[in-house]
Amino acid sequence: PHCALFINDRIDIAMAIGADGIHLPESSWPATLARRVFPNFTYGVSVHSLEGAFMKSEMQVDFIVFGPVFDTPSKQAMGMTATGIEALRDVCSAVTIPIIAIGGMTPKRAALCRNAGAHGVAVMSDLLMASSLTERMAAYREELGSL
Repeated sequence: PHCALFINDRIDIAMAIGADGIHLPESSWPATLARRVFPNFTYGVSVHSLEGAFMKSEMQVDFIVFGPVFDTPSKQAMGMTATGIEALRDVCSAVTIPIIAIGGMTPKRAALCRNAGAHGVAVMSDLLMASSLTERMAAYREELGSL
């Protein structure tokens, strides 16, 4: 199966390596401008609120990464606190483009996010800290398999 490669905020690198898309942080340049200059990429943006989701959904993006849904040390270091599952549910029901939940994921939390309406989840720390990546991925497949 195809695995899409997205580069965070560096269109120059994405172009150089033939990436599939760009992920733009909330404070990055507007996706509408990026798409005009580089139309062949898939664009995703990060948001941390319902208002941010509304604003970014108007900017010709293909998906929104929302969170952190749950507390996570990487986001706490930036002063960000968990938005919560209800905020995720509100965002998923308010905008029409796919929402990817991020922040503090575990297999059970990923299932909660999918049940709240998220199109998918982004997982980093939980996989990077796993003693067995194969076993941890199997736990995600098992938990999400019926959704």
